[in-house]
Amino acid sequence: MTVVLALAGLAGPLRAADAGPRRVLVVTSFGTRFAPFEAFAAALRTGIVDGWPGPVEFFETPLEIARFEAPAEEEPFAGYLRSLVANRKLDLVVTIGFPAASFVTRWQPFPEAPTLIAGLERRQAADLTIAGNELLVTAVYDPPAVVENALRLLPDTKRMAVVLGASPVERYWRGELERDLASFAGRLAFDWWDGLTLDGMLQKAGAMEPGSAILYATLRVDAAGIVHERDQGLEALRAVSGYAAFEHWWTTVLRSTLAAGFVGVDNLDAQPHDALHKTKQLSLNLAWSPIRRLDLMSEVLWGRRRNKDGSRGDATQLQLGSTFRF
Repeated sequence: MTVVLALAGLAGPLRAADAGPRRVLVVTSFGTRFAPFEAFAAALRTGIVDGWPGPVEFFETPLEIARFEAPAEEEPFAGYLRSLVANRKLDLVVTIGFPAASFVTRWQPFPEAPTLIAGLERRQAADLTIAGNELLVTAVYDPPAVVENALRLLPDTKRMAVVLGASPVERYWRGELERDLASFAGRLAFDWWDGLTLDGMLQKAGAMEPGSAILYATLRVDAAGIVHERDQGLEALRAVSGYAAFEHWWTTVLRSTLAAGFVGVDNLDAQPHDALHKTKQLSLNLAWSPIRRLDLMSEVLWGRRRNKDGSRGDATQLQLGSTFRF
C-alpha cells in the first residue's frame, strides 16, 4: 500500500501530460530472478499499470554487478543506462533493493526523471543521498522479533544457524544481524553460515542436533561465488528429517540409549552431482555411573550418506568418554 501511495504522489504531475505511453525504467538489484526482488518487482509493475491512465512502457535492467565488491564496471553501466533511453523521455525511474538504490543515487544517470527508491530496509537508507526529485520508501526488518516468534513456536531451541550469502550486501547484513541478535546471548547460540557453499550448508543442516533451528536470512551468492536465483537456497534447505531415541536402565547405575535419525533433501538441478541427498544415522551407547557425579560412556555410531548422483559411503565409529559434574 505504501508503494502504491508513493506512485500516486509521483504520478500526479504527469496526469496532465501528453497521452502517450508512460515510460518507466526499473533497475533491480542482482536481477528480478532473485527473492524477494522477483515478487516485489511484479507487484510494483501491477501497481504502476493500475495507478496510471493509459499505456505503460517498461524498461528493465538488472544490476548484475551488485554481487561484486566495488566493481570497476559501475561507470560503463551508468553509460549503458543513459544510452538505453537516450532518445526516450522517462516518466519514472524505480530502483528495487539497496544495491540499485546506491548505484542510481551515486551516479545519477537520469537527474531529470522522478525516481522511486524502494525495496530496501530502513537502516540502509542512512547511506544514501536523496535528491529533491527522489522519493524513498523503506521497509522495517526486525530480526529479534523473528527469533522470538521462532522460540515461541520451538521453545526447546538452544542453537540457531543463520543462512547468509557472501555478496557485499549480504556481508553488510552479517554485521547488522550480529548486533540485532546480541540480546539473545546466554539464551541462544548462533552459527553463521555465510562462509559456506550451499552444499556445505546442506551438510551442516543434515548434522543438526535436536534443539536446533535455521534462520534463513538471504542467500544470493554463496562462499564459492555461485549465484542462487529465486528461492533456490531456501528450497534446497527444506529437508525431511526424523529422530527417535529409546533409553533403557539395566540397573540403577547402568543405562543404554539407542537413537536413529535420517535427513532427506529434495535436490535442485543446479546443485553439484556430489550434493547431499540423504543420510541415515544409528547410535548405541552404554553409560555407567559408579558414583553420583561421574558417567563413564562408550558409544558406537554408524552413518550412511547418499549423494545426488547416487554415490554413497558408510562410516562406523567407536568412541569413549567420561563426564564429571562439579
